Amino acid sequence: VLYGWRVYDYLSYTRWRFSNRENRWNLLGKFDESLSYSFQSIDLLCFSSQYYFILALLTLGFGSNIFAITICLRRKYNFLADPVFPIIAFVVILCCEVVTVLCKYLANTSVPAICWRGIWQVSRVQSTMDDMIAAKLAVGEGRQEDLEQERQELLALNSETFRHNFVEKNRPWILQHLVELITPRTLQGVGADERPLADYLRGVYSNLMNTSTATKCAGDRSDISSDSSDDEFEKRRRWDRNPLEGNQVTIAKVWLNKARKRGIFTKAVMPSIERRKEDHCSACSRTLGSCKVLHAGLARNGKYDSYAIDGLIKEFEQKYSSHESDPTLWKAFFREKAQFMTICNICLDQIEQQKLHKVVRHVGAGRLTRPGDISSDDESDEEEAFFFEPIAVPRSSKAGAMMSKWLQACRQRLGGEFPRNGSQHSTEQYLNTLRVRKLGKSKTVLKDDPVTGWGSVSTSLEGKKIMTKWLNNARVRSNERFVLKGLEIRGSLEKTLNEMSLESDWYFGDLRLEGKALQLEGSHLMKEKESKEKAIESDLDLLRRTLNNVTSDLETKRRSKQSDFNEKVAKLRNESQRKKDERVRELHKALHESRSDEMSASLRKQILSDIEKEDKATAKKEEEMKADLEECLTLIDRDIVHARRKFNVDSESTRERLIREWKHEEVLYRHKCSVWIGISSRKVENFKSRRSKK
Repeated sequence: VLYGWRVYDYLSYTRWRFSNRENRWNLLGKFDESLSYSFQSIDLLCFSSQYYFILALLTLGFGSNIFAITICLRRKYNFLADPVFPIIAFVVILCCEVVTVLCKYLANTSVPAICWRGIWQVSRVQSTMDDMIAAKLAVGEGRQEDLEQERQELLALNSETFRHNFVEKNRPWILQHLVELITPRTLQGVGADERPLADYLRGVYSNLMNTSTATKCAGDRSDISSDSSDDEFEKRRRWDRNPLEGNQVTIAKVWLNKARKRGIFTKAVMPSIERRKEDHCSACSRTLGSCKVLHAGLARNGKYDSYAIDGLIKEFEQKYSSHESDPTLWKAFFREKAQFMTICNICLDQIEQQKLHKVVRHVGAGRLTRPGDISSDDESDEEEAFFFEPIAVPRSSKAGAMMSKWLQACRQRLGGEFPRNGSQHSTEQYLNTLRVRKLGKSKTVLKDDPVTGWGSVSTSLEGKKIMTKWLNNARVRSNERFVLKGLEIRGSLEKTLNEMSLESDWYFGDLRLEGKALQLEGSHLMKEKESKEKAIESDLDLLRRTLNNVTSDLETKRRSKQSDFNEKVAKLRNESQRKKDERVRELHKALHESRSDEMSASLRKQILSDIEKEDKATAKKEEEMKADLEECLTLIDRDIVHARRKFNVDSESTRERLIREWKHEEVLYRHKCSVWIGISSRKVENFKSRRSKK
């Protein structure tokens, strides 16, 4: 009463909650997460008989334990030394389990004969909170002020304004618990507008989602509503609420996932963006006294861009994965890649005006389209998890009429005859690509278009070597020019800094300090480049050692194959010579035993033919073994070439990664240096002219 706590109201509410609970044991229900964790279970028990039953049971248990310990101490009984203690403990636990089962059975069994319905049966009180408040009013008779206040509260609870405000402020909680009121049987009914209940509930859900206060500007009056918000609300009410199907569901899910991801990522980095807010505009150097508002945002390439967050999210997905959504990883990536900028409302208005009055390039006004300007559908991201099938749009529909009108307008602007040459081939090529994607097969190489394609160019080995050498030389010269340009900018920065003396800080202000900071940043970039080069050299040394190990293993394998071949050939020749010798001895023995010249001549011919056959068989086996050896050596040579090529590719990619990262940081640094040099050089010239005049 002293602090104004409405204890009676809370106890009345807990009594009503306990009477209308869902489970017999109230602790099996859902906790109120709006309360502190230590009070949730007490609030769920509602100070009911279950609450006092638990208190009594705990008190009885503690008291029994204290009595048992006191008896053991007074009798000096050591239960651990008692040999019968395990049997006693087993019997006691068994009795407790039997009593537990019996109590549960009696608590859940109803016996109508003795009017026993069990313990804590759920008997819902047929009343509402209004009845409870009416009972409170009856209790409050004699207290006129409290009675009048309770009546006003009852009228407020029954008013439409209060109910609308309640729905508006508690919309997330209502949407969360709306599902609990819907069952499969209730969905079979009819809604208030005589539509199916599922469609009616879908409309209610949509209205709850769209219920929100319109964004008001500074100075708007609360008693005047916005026409634009009313129009938008009316348009939302006229939306088609039929369930989406096919590609519509896919498109909606893709958009919803991207929108959720953008919202979560943006919310995660908003504190970091606000912490980078400066006291002046980065574009025009206006302070808060010269403009109304200073906004902290993101920049791209040194210019303010309200959509820079989308580019960062795209880079994050390219580096990690399109399904990666870890906030910690995203924050680390954002701190590394983001460019911050503070801009005033005047510069922001100018940017928006430039967007509205941007120059529109007419068809054919620019250079001719090159093959590299148009990406192929086959070059899509491999991680794309969705695929849109072609849609057949009838010309008689509204969408078909709109598309036909758009196509006719495009043809009129382009001019010429339609269909174009090669359009049929392009359509077949596109349909073939869709077919391959749908079947999930590997990408097929399509023929070059003789009309619109560039075709393939066949070059000789010497031509490839010349082009490769020219490309490598061009890359080296480009890197040399880039390095020389950096040295030139650093020299200009140092020269400009030398012209700013410490005594002239009253004129230059913070420019000299900014120049010193840029100079330190440049030296830090060079040291960082040198450290990265050392790290890359260690990586290249590891790659070289790996290449040497692989090539040495392959060379050892080559030598072992050649030695095995030589041993097998020598063994084969020895075996062949042994067979020929044995055959010759057998035939000579037959010649000695023969008695006629004709038999001797035939035996000599047979000896020569057998030797010739043996030589041919040996030569054939040697050729087969030589072919197998050449095949093995070819595979080994191919593995060696592949290992060297992989080393070249890995080393080149490592160097290119270093150059790319360093170039990105170097370009940003040079941009800042160029801006500083431009401002400082003009300041130095003005200072010199001013001093010369004095």
